[in-house]
Amino acid sequence: MPAAHRTHRTLLGLTAVLLVSSCAETGSGATAPSVAPVPSSAVATADTAASANPYGEPPARSSPVQPDTEVLSVVPSDAPPVILTSESLAAMGSTELALDEPFVGRQQTFTGVPMATLLAAAGVPATGNLETVGVDDYTFTAPTSAFLAANALVAYAVDGSPIDPADGGPIRLVYPDGTALAADRDAWTWRLVSIQQVA
Repeated sequence: MPAAHRTHRTLLGLTAVLLVSSCAETGSGATAPSVAPVPSSAVATADTAASANPYGEPPARSSPVQPDTEVLSVVPSDAPPVILTSESLAAMGSTELALDEPFVGRQQTFTGVPMATLLAAAGVPATGNLETVGVDDYTFTAPTSAFLAANALVAYAVDGSPIDPADGGPIRLVYPDGTALAADRDAWTWRLVSIQQVA
């Protein structure tokens, strides 16, 4: 056997002996390799993540939304924006819609204004595209006709109460079950602050 092969085999043998003795010497200061236990805080964090708010962290707010608080702007492409308060939005209509809310997995009843009513009042035509914008600058864009075909509802109440920011309020965009946009979670803009007509 060549000397180089003998040396390699000898080194392998010494390595094996050292590994065996290292694992055996648990009582003399040396410890066998072990997997570190998972800290309880990591388990708590996992549990928290599993039960996290599906709408994310709500924005800080010092007081409840007042009737004269501006909550939504509707922006036509060729006219000044229409600024709505919670009171003026509610005055435009009160349509109730029971639906299976996909983010909490249960049926809820929303109250709001049909988007068709809102667009007509703001002078936005049924052509082109609309961009919905949330308070965190989240945007969703689709043809205006898609929102109208889906009977989109600009909701300001859920189950008879104003929609809390923690639940995606004070204004949310929701859709009846079975419509095309109801099946597209990206279309469910919560904490809605503007609806803009875009090219």
